[in-house]
Amino acid sequence: MPGIDDLDTLLERLGGALSGEQLEALLRRAVQPTAEHARTHVAVETGEVRDAIQVTSHHTRSRATASVEVAGSTPGGVAREAIFLEFGTSKMAAEPFLRPALAATQGEVANTIAAGLAGILKPFE
Repeated sequence: MPGIDDLDTLLERLGGALSGEQLEALLRRAVQPTAEHARTHVAVETGEVRDAIQVTSHHTRSRATASVEVAGSTPGGVAREAIFLEFGTSKMAAEPFLRPALAATQGEVANTIAAGLAGILKPFE
């Protein structure tokens, strides 16, 4: 059928342009400002929580995720401290740093993702 081969070729090219690896790189770049904001605004006692804030990401062939988290902790360690800081306890007021970081950078994150996808898809216009 005329046009089907062209469509098939275009879809194959598009699939290659939107690989999970490329999407992961874009998402990592997009959430970096959130991680930086969280590091800058976390309450610092020893610096362990600040130093454990990082971007993690994963991808499959066609999907990707990226997140900002407090990582590298053992049970009862820095991640537990981060939870207490973020949400408080019955004896300690919350000093949130992750939620405000997301709120402050969500527009920048969305714009970075939109611009990155537009760049990837430009050849297909």
